[in-house]
Amino acid sequence: MYRMIDPMAAWSVADSLAQTGANIAALASRIRLLIPESNGLDAAGRSVAWWESTAADLKRRVALLEPTSRPAPGAEWIQGPPRRDDLISPTEAAAFFARLGPLEAMRLAGRFPDQVGPVEGAPPAVRYQANHVLAVRYLEDLRRRRRAIIGSNGSGFSFTPDDLRDLYRSIGRPFTDLRRSVDEDLAMLDRQIADAARWADRDRQFLRFDPSGDGQIIEVLGELESSRHVAIVVPGVGNEIANYERGLRGSATSLHGSADRSDASVVAWLGYDAPDDLLAAMNRHPVAAAEALTGFLRGLEVSIKHGVHRSLIGHSYGSVVTGEALQAGAAVEEVVFIGSPGVGVDHVSDLELPASTHVWAGRAASDPILLARDLECFDPVPICHPSADRLFFGLDPTDPAFGATRFAVDDAPIRDAHSSYFKQGSASLHNLTSIFLGQDHLVTRPGSRIARVSE
Repeated sequence: MYRMIDPMAAWSVADSLAQTGANIAALASRIRLLIPESNGLDAAGRSVAWWESTAADLKRRVALLEPTSRPAPGAEWIQGPPRRDDLISPTEAAAFFARLGPLEAMRLAGRFPDQVGPVEGAPPAVRYQANHVLAVRYLEDLRRRRRAIIGSNGSGFSFTPDDLRDLYRSIGRPFTDLRRSVDEDLAMLDRQIADAARWADRDRQFLRFDPSGDGQIIEVLGELESSRHVAIVVPGVGNEIANYERGLRGSATSLHGSADRSDASVVAWLGYDAPDDLLAAMNRHPVAAAEALTGFLRGLEVSIKHGVHRSLIGHSYGSVVTGEALQAGAAVEEVVFIGSPGVGVDHVSDLELPASTHVWAGRAASDPILLARDLECFDPVPICHPSADRLFFGLDPTDPAFGATRFAVDDAPIRDAHSSYFKQGSASLHNLTSIFLGQDHLVTRPGSRIARVSE
């Protein structure tokens, strides 16, 4: 995030502006020798000053684009909470916070939000408080950056002298291009500020809030600490903080609303750096993402003291991360793969799950994920052996040979099919909700029909 003007490009333009001013100054000096009393030299002098001040102002603003530096950890940090980088276990983190009273834990969350916010095993309410502080900080930082860029008069640059208008036409193209770039970047920043204002709302419940890079967010919808049913939605490629409100959160909100129960919570888990696309995903092993997901699930176990029916829903590449986490020992009661390009294994038994864990799979018939075939099988009319349904990351989980229980999914136009699984009133949302709530008897199989909400 924090991607406003490209600092290197802006600095280069500032140098060009300064060089233009220097050239004008040199030209004015030569003319002065020939025409000492020329009135035009006053305008030239103002031009030189304008170019030089604009270059200096631009460089100052580029410097402000760098993230605010944080003070180095001092002695007071030693008395703070355990840091995520210390790689303590969720059990150790839970024990640390159990020794504190609620007020002291909240005080630590406010004082050390960077440390408390991401710690698995810390009480959810304490992490909500820490991440709220981080979200407010982020909003303030974005607003500060905007003020630094637009200056005091509400525009990207402070001066546009009328008497230099003709000069701009002749030599001001770099400035015009940069001004257009600033306007575009300000529009992007305004969108970021709008999202950040939502995240800074006291009612939002984040177990992780990290806007750096593409960003990571883990948000809870519902009362996690009193829920009997918890679904964790793991998204796929292309997900980042910039599209979170319009993407993953919408899916999680749809599922939570469909359940409509006070004892059911949904976690939107963007706890990893998702690849930009499937081709990028092919060159990245999901081990780091799987470790983060496994740690989150273990933290959930120790921070919620009562029995919970947990469902892990992996969508698209999120199913690859889910499959890797399961192989690493993640434990849940229900596993759901939807719109999957494969999960890293060719059979349910390869996941080595407890017998009590139920594995489900669903896919829209026109989901373009089917184009993500094993490179050896890439053919418009697949004739691969032994299966035409082998995808980038293994056998299609909806293939009967995989061994998962298939559930009904409405078809959709190819442009919408991959993102339609959480659509209100759909068969897939009905079935995801039934699985999430432990109502297996309500799950419909492919080819069957369910009554829609509107009927």
